[in-house]
Amino acid sequence: MRSTIVGQTCAEIADCHEQMLRGEMSRENFETKKTELKKRLPAFCFHAHFKNGRRLNAEAIASGLSILDIDHIKGSPEVFFNEKVKDRAKELGIVLAHKTPSGEGLRLVFIIPQGKGLVEAQQWLSKQIGLETFDEACKDLARCSFAVPEEYVLFLDEEKLFGAIEPIESIEPIEAIEAIETIEPIETIDTTAPVPAKPLFVFDLCREQAGLKDVDINARGSRHNSLLAILSVGAARLLSEAEAMAVVEQRMPEFYKESDCRQLIHDFYAKYHDDSKIMSATVQRINARAEQIAQLSKNRAEKEEEPEETVDTAPANPTNAENAIPPIPGLKQSLTGVPEKMRMPALCALLPMAAAYADDVTFRYCDGREQRLGLMSIVVGEQASGKSVCKDIIDLWRGPMDEDDEQGRRKEDEWKKKRKNRRANEKLDPEPEVLIRDVPITISCSTLLKRLKNAQGHTLYSFCSELDTLRKTNGAGSWSSKYDIYRLAFDHDEWGQDYNSDQAESGMVNVGYNWTILGTYGALGKCFKGENIENGLSSRVIVAEMPDSAFAPMPTFQDRKDRDAQAILSAVNTLRAKHGFVDTPRLRKAIAQWVENKRQQAMERIDRVMDTYRRRAAVIGMRCGVVACLLSGEKETKHVIDFALMMAEYVLQEQCRLFGDVLRKQYAADSDNTRKSKNRAVFDRLADTFTSHDILALKNDISESTARTIICRWKEAGWIDALPRHKGDKGMKYKKL
Repeated sequence: MRSTIVGQTCAEIADCHEQMLRGEMSRENFETKKTELKKRLPAFCFHAHFKNGRRLNAEAIASGLSILDIDHIKGSPEVFFNEKVKDRAKELGIVLAHKTPSGEGLRLVFIIPQGKGLVEAQQWLSKQIGLETFDEACKDLARCSFAVPEEYVLFLDEEKLFGAIEPIESIEPIEAIEAIETIEPIETIDTTAPVPAKPLFVFDLCREQAGLKDVDINARGSRHNSLLAILSVGAARLLSEAEAMAVVEQRMPEFYKESDCRQLIHDFYAKYHDDSKIMSATVQRINARAEQIAQLSKNRAEKEEEPEETVDTAPANPTNAENAIPPIPGLKQSLTGVPEKMRMPALCALLPMAAAYADDVTFRYCDGREQRLGLMSIVVGEQASGKSVCKDIIDLWRGPMDEDDEQGRRKEDEWKKKRKNRRANEKLDPEPEVLIRDVPITISCSTLLKRLKNAQGHTLYSFCSELDTLRKTNGAGSWSSKYDIYRLAFDHDEWGQDYNSDQAESGMVNVGYNWTILGTYGALGKCFKGENIENGLSSRVIVAEMPDSAFAPMPTFQDRKDRDAQAILSAVNTLRAKHGFVDTPRLRKAIAQWVENKRQQAMERIDRVMDTYRRRAAVIGMRCGVVACLLSGEKETKHVIDFALMMAEYVLQEQCRLFGDVLRKQYAADSDNTRKSKNRAVFDRLADTFTSHDILALKNDISESTARTIICRWKEAGWIDALPRHKGDKGMKYKKL
């Protein structure tokens, strides 16, 4: 304990702890740094000694001593020891008490009471000092305790620690405690003034950063630590003491009524708040995001009749999105009379048709690049599940397009008739270059190229009532010959072909081609096999499912009124009249926030499938939102933003549900050789149970995110599995399979 190495190492850990409390270091980084530094420390094994010199439970000879670790004590370990342990140390058989190297915990070494085992003794002592929980990791005889400096020692009885052990008799426990430190009341700060939006957002973002997003921060017994964690990760750096008081009064009202809450905030600011310190990257990110959300909230308050504090990044109940479809002019009337559970698939079938009318519109996506409104959708369901409702709606919308095509088809038919009836030497006029936009889904590649060349910049559209028809079509019109074209159509990319024969069309075009296809699950599975899922087509398609019709009563449809048909025609004319660039800054911010939230969710779950599909789901949601914006008079209303977020959420869920398993298998197959790469040595050197920090210790040249990626690949390959997380665990643990 008088070792220079021990003193220097614990001093470095203490410095890191201070940085964390000041908000200059995250809790995660502190835990990583602490783990690295503790490897320098020597250790004692109080539980036992080992006959063959190997620290194995099977060869352990029990010493009669046990240790009890108390982690993350409220206040200071010294106060806890002085108030709850010091006066009863001899009575409880305690021979050594010291702060842990982190400075946040307390370790008690004590004599095991007569007739009790190691774990029973720990449970017994915890009850004696009023603890409801303690670190249960100290249950094996081979457990070691890191050495600490002499000044960390709070109590020491050398005679009993190193002498013969005589078990003590059991004694009655005292009542459990709820609080550790006694706090004197301070003068109350006036918090009656309304709290601005930004401080509330700062508090919420710091709560999320501290890992408390899904934790009840008002729960008794943990709210003290919860507030400390929120203040530590950045709230105390970004908020004044008065702002912190006001925010806590709103977010933790019951706790704020107690004087110890206000004293805690006051003491924390007195000790750690320093505006002259440079903000860490995490704190800067929280501040920027809070500014962004606050500004967005302000804009919405100015433009909407019912202002909101934040922009929701998901519909209230995304799994039942069809129950809350925001009313968009034209789209709302299209769903009139449709049974409620069929509205979402009907809407998804309609959107590519609506987007095809607005084919001269461009918008700027979150990444800063301009895009067009390319959409494709597949509606799947069992046979006789009511998919024809989609066709009925499409027929209402495609009427004006078919009327425009009729003249072009008539000219083309007349030319073909003349060509057929011409004399041997009669000169024939060139084939007319007519605009025909509504094309059959089984169109050949050559004819599709011709239609695109004559499209004059317009988007073509196809509707197919049976996906199996497209799949079974022979020749150049089949699914297998055109799915590459479909992928290019999503991005309005370039495609073409070049033949020597005059009978086949040649050339290069930008593909503007939307379509809607209905089909069964069997046909969907045959079209979307491993290749078409991994190559990106699955993420470019809106997939919607008809409601389960098994043993369900017959759905009832209602007739549309004349005013509904007129509203649909008006919507078509509105979309056709739109040209050029449409700026949607509020919609862009909302989608950017949504896709970032999904990135964080995917990272927390180590879900590579979700991370893959979230990106184009956001693009599809944005494009649907632009269509809704155009139909709403180019106004970014609350309904428009909610509509875009609803579509993004629905698309993501459906893609993950229908294609996720196949994509996971594909990723696993791609990762088969991972262990043969440079990470094989790391995997082989890891223990059977490990954490991401163990990987970082072996590969000190990688970041935390890279370690998570490695774990994700091992998990997808079936080499490891996540262990259930228990209270007190520092992070997620994994085991080799």
